[in-house]
Amino acid sequence: MRDAARDSRRPVDERHRMRHRLGQFLHDQRKVRAGIDHHVDPLAARLAGQTRLLTEFLTERDLPLRQVAGEALVQIHCHQHAVLEPAAELGALQAAGLAARAIPSGCCGMAGSFGFEARKLAVSRTAAERVLAPAVRAAGADTLVVASGFSCREQIEQLTGRRTLHAAEALAQALRPTPEERPCHARDHRPAGPR
Repeated sequence: MRDAARDSRRPVDERHRMRHRLGQFLHDQRKVRAGIDHHVDPLAARLAGQTRLLTEFLTERDLPLRQVAGEALVQIHCHQHAVLEPAAELGALQAAGLAARAIPSGCCGMAGSFGFEARKLAVSRTAAERVLAPAVRAAGADTLVVASGFSCREQIEQLTGRRTLHAAEALAQALRPTPEERPCHARDHRPAGPR
């Protein structure tokens, strides 16, 4: 699944369906973890207990993050609202020192392939223009726009022209070790020049 999700030659609809199936799998596994569904293979239950999004992993482990300054406006993806843990997205960004706040918009309007279909384009844009797009346009130029959902990023970038970041991209500076934190062998063999 990882290779298929990275394959940009695949049609958008197919990539979205694959992400949806992964999200549904995670949802089913969350039910197992919560003890709601006991009729599951023990290996599936074990996998469920080990499956986390990056932001969930960081907030659950309370890992020390290097502090980065700035503001972040966050669009929580519909699947995160419905079946995952949306608070983890904000929690991880805030733990890294970002003043992160969620856009109270609900769905971005793209909804996978829905927003790409010509006959549904007006509905898709109307949904985004209700709260999401105006909030992004009103944000300061230095404010990070964070949207981990593929559909959300596409909708924001197409309607506002603002660059979006996945939560992992926004957290990269807080997760990247400084030269002093790198093992000696990694410091000695760094390539010269800017990265």
